Amino acid sequence: MESSTDASSSYAGSDHRRDNEECVNAVAEMLSEQLSTAFDTLALDKAIAIQAQTSGLVNGCMHELTSLQEESQKKLATTKAKFSEHVNIARQVRKDLDALQKSIRVLQRKMKNSHPIEYAAAKDNHPDPDEAWD
Repeated sequence: MESSTDASSSYAGSDHRRDNEECVNAVAEMLSEQLSTAFDTLALDKAIAIQAQTSGLVNGCMHELTSLQEESQKKLATTKAKFSEHVNIARQVRKDLDALQKSIRVLQRKMKNSHPIEYAAAKDNHPDPDEAWD
């Protein structure tokens, strides 16, 4: 008798497992059907295509912006170097002009002292530009 009880116990357990598997399969099939009807694959495909296009556009813009930024940085460095060079040139020109003005004033004093009559006549005909600015 024990053997028939063992056999029936083992048979009952497999029925229980089979019922569980059928139940799980039924639930999985129902969820699968619900999900497939819930998602419109055409709309999802369109959304993915639009996302891919947008991503490509953004990547293209980022590449262009990076390129423009690098170009701008190079131009800025070049402009700074040229500006610095021209500032130095302007300083040198200013020094040269100051030296020339000093030389002209020395020559004017010498002419005024050595030839006062001619200097006065020339000054009447040609006024001093420094005095015109005052």
